[in-house]
Amino acid sequence: MTEHPEMKYFSVSELENSLGSVRLEDFIKSCEKSFLHKLFEISTEIAWNSEIKAVFISGPTSSGKTTTTDRLAGGLHFCGKEAVRLSLDDYYIPHHNAGSVNGRKDLESITTLDVEAIHRDLEMLLEGKRVKVPRFDFPTRTRVYDQEDIQLKEKDILLVEGLHGLSEEIAGSLDSSQWYGIMLRPWATLISDRRLLSPRDIRMLRRSARDVYHRNTPALATIDYWPMLDATEEAFFPEYIQRADVFINTAFAYEFCVIPQLAKSALQADLLAYENGNLKTSPYVADGLDYADIELAVEEAKRLVKACDELPAVSPDRIPPISILNEFIH
Repeated sequence: MTEHPEMKYFSVSELENSLGSVRLEDFIKSCEKSFLHKLFEISTEIAWNSEIKAVFISGPTSSGKTTTTDRLAGGLHFCGKEAVRLSLDDYYIPHHNAGSVNGRKDLESITTLDVEAIHRDLEMLLEGKRVKVPRFDFPTRTRVYDQEDIQLKEKDILLVEGLHGLSEEIAGSLDSSQWYGIMLRPWATLISDRRLLSPRDIRMLRRSARDVYHRNTPALATIDYWPMLDATEEAFFPEYIQRADVFINTAFAYEFCVIPQLAKSALQADLLAYENGNLKTSPYVADGLDYADIELAVEEAKRLVKACDELPAVSPDRIPPISILNEFIH
């Protein structure tokens, strides 16, 4: 069981004092080095424990699960262990008829996953058998089997990435000595003469930027959907945090100079489209709706844009290729 760490607090003046070509480079390196050092410590702990066969990497949306899993695989390789990846997203039930809450589709529930298939494949992999795992094709909402089989060799570690990996239904179904749990979350607050951005805001800005660039989804649709994400987090994450062995804070001080500016641009474009009556419909709402609560989403978007206006701007080109922040900009 892990304890939730203390909140990190950053200030706008601290960010401004870290700008300038030399200071900024050192600032970015310091942020990234601290994160990678933490991951290497965890990789070493896992590699030295011969009982651990699987690692479950969980966390709320926009916490950096995918790239953190990549970096963890690299750390294990350095320690003499090879990693085999498994994404729970690939076990979405094809054309799942998601229910809705207050007009928002429930795409977050564990019922959207084929838990029976997950159990079967986990059991076979931990027995050393070859497994043909699925890949979920999001554009067609179908599960396809077009990848090579995977297999765990004697010293390999299975890395299981997904929102509900630390659930009782998934990780809890295995012998506790066999697995290690990691909970991710950007747990930080940005302050000026008042609180500008909360941990919730950080993830909202990250996903707003990501959804625009990766999924061609309006940033306002992301904001409009957020109450559903809040409900999921409240319902599941206290349990998941308790089941984890370690908590990793994935907030980077310098990201406040990069991600918010990208999200702000997307939000401003959507606010203008809304005013002009040509805002693209949200994909996250029940049939027959354009948005669940557009007025609330617009209010939230304007608040975030106002906060972003107070932040210094740094080009996303300054983000190192190894950073988890690339999940949200490329």
